[in-house]
Amino acid sequence: MRTGVFSLVLLFLGLSVVAAQTATPLDPVTRRGTGERQLTIAIESPEERLTALARRAFRLHGGFRTVSGEGADPDLRLDLRPSGDRAVLFAVESSAGGLRGTGRGDDLGEATARALDEVVEGVLGTPGFFAGTIAFVGEREGSRQIFVGDILFREARRLTGGPADSVSPDLSPTAQRLLYTTYARSGFPDIYEIDLATRRSRPFADYRGTNTGPAFNRQGNRVAMILSSSGNAELYVADANGQNPRRLTDNRTLESGPSWSPDGREIALASDRLGNPQIYRIPAEGGALQRVPTDISGYCAEPAWNPREPRLLAFTAATSGGFQVALHDLASGESRFLTQVSGDAIEPAWLNDGRHLLYTRRQGERTRLFLLDTHRRESVPVHSADFGNSSQADFVYPR
Repeated sequence: MRTGVFSLVLLFLGLSVVAAQTATPLDPVTRRGTGERQLTIAIESPEERLTALARRAFRLHGGFRTVSGEGADPDLRLDLRPSGDRAVLFAVESSAGGLRGTGRGDDLGEATARALDEVVEGVLGTPGFFAGTIAFVGEREGSRQIFVGDILFREARRLTGGPADSVSPDLSPTAQRLLYTTYARSGFPDIYEIDLATRRSRPFADYRGTNTGPAFNRQGNRVAMILSSSGNAELYVADANGQNPRRLTDNRTLESGPSWSPDGREIALASDRLGNPQIYRIPAEGGALQRVPTDISGYCAEPAWNPREPRLLAFTAATSGGFQVALHDLASGESRFLTQVSGDAIEPAWLNDGRHLLYTRRQGERTRLFLLDTHRRESVPVHSADFGNSSQADFVYPR
């Protein structure tokens, strides 16, 4: 056994009562995985299930390349050990320092995910996302329904059912509530809210006309949505409980897909005032629509505001071969495509680290969720093809 690995074992002595205690943090010089280069990390654990989950998580992330502990000599080594059924001890060793602590959760899988999130933040200096919550649309028995689970797809619970479609899920920042659009009651779209703990749902916005596109701000105290009770699809903002809706736009064009800025002061959305949809921004307290000059396509929609980099907007843009996910820099005015996949890449949604985003890949009648590492420009599927069609993902890392 290497001396360094032996020292990791010694670190675990007395750790059973330590929660997320950090020893010598890794020096920022070692944080090389934030660009296109991958860090090689060796994973060791007496439990194969922890090793397998760590490998899957790091493969999903893209900033790490995993190797087995034996026969490899990378600069970065990770040891994972269970402590009961709801805690995982972790220790990281590198030439620049070390990191240790405890990940805790409702089960060993969640505890491992939280431990790995600590490792990602300690090594790369950016948040991990493995213990986050994902909501999405899955197709079951001829209709589209809302599912919720974890991004590692250890579980995916169906929240809605019946013959009518339920779409466009949006999680509250605490992942305790979820808004979605359903056609169940009248055949026209209404916005409903569901409590994830009790699974009880209630109408959130069921005004005359169509009620679509709900989006919590990141502070959790306001909701943007598109209502047509005035006779035209307009942007409204309401309190977190759906009360006191206030109209922000008043025109003859169609608005869709609101997305909040990280500070909650602005909303990005699509509007077809120029004929085809383009991206606009508007103050959350009201004001004039301002076009975002993406200048990359005649059709731009489904904006997603980066949660860590306020200057970055991801969106769906039409190309000669279909649709791809693009990125616009509000500071430089530059736009570029992030995907070049066969079929369509649509419906982008950022993760909490501001580096990764979920999107829907569509090929004919088949849809599947993928995760894109925007630094390395590589995509990986979030789940196996056996799950069936999936789309319209939303993600939060509960505070």
